[in-house]
Amino acid sequence: MILKNELSVLKSLIQYRLFSAKSTFIDDLIDKIIWVSGTILVMGYLMKSFGLKDDYGIFMFGGILGVSGIFELWPMITKLLVDIEGDNLFGYHASLTCSLYTVFLAYIFAQTFYTILISVLILPLGKVLLWNQFLITNISWVPLLGVIIVANLLFATLALWTASIVGSMEKIGNVWMRVIWPMWFFGGFQFSYASTKGVWPMFSYLMLINPVTYATEGVRSALVGGNFLNSWLCIGVLLLFGFVMFFDSIRRFRSKLDLV
Repeated sequence: MILKNELSVLKSLIQYRLFSAKSTFIDDLIDKIIWVSGTILVMGYLMKSFGLKDDYGIFMFGGILGVSGIFELWPMITKLLVDIEGDNLFGYHASLTCSLYTVFLAYIFAQTFYTILISVLILPLGKVLLWNQFLITNISWVPLLGVIIVANLLFATLALWTASIVGSMEKIGNVWMRVIWPMWFFGGFQFSYASTKGVWPMFSYLMLINPVTYATEGVRSALVGGNFLNSWLCIGVLLLFGFVMFFDSIRRFRSKLDLV
């Protein structure tokens, strides 16, 4: 009976979160289409005339699929902090007849479903824009979908963890420069771990403590193959990062909001 109640609350909270987010989905999808199209057109075609490799477009598309979810951190964190400082539906959800773990999982699963759906919808766009560079036969579908799912789980958990550290809307401006930008920019979006290790080993070791590295490397390994970190290794490390952040965010929110 306890498990049934937990699952029932989990399902209801996920449905509520997705219903609340559906009004922004089309706008978010359009934004992603603009970002993907601009990045591929410049990096996949224009920059070739400046000496970049012919396959740099598909390389960048792999990076886009890997990090897409990290750009949803800002709106999720902002909405959560505004809610906590206002109506505090989050606090109400935490008071429901379920464990706090169930509430956090509902927030994470709903956000993950939202960002995965956007990632899956931009896959055909990548094929259309890159065409001959994007060979469907080269894709390892199971590890590709596995990395996309786990990476977006990680980013949703990271949003809760970051919100628990930021604490209030007064400090929301720090999120972009101190969390999102450095993780994205230094996480292998424009370069691979192997190429960095060959020219700057010390920096490549620092990349290994950045979860975004495993998202970009794992997607590229499954998407095009080559000299990238193994996708299954990346999935395992992303799960480990997410596991630690999940329990630490619960600990932090319990302390800040006096949750039971």
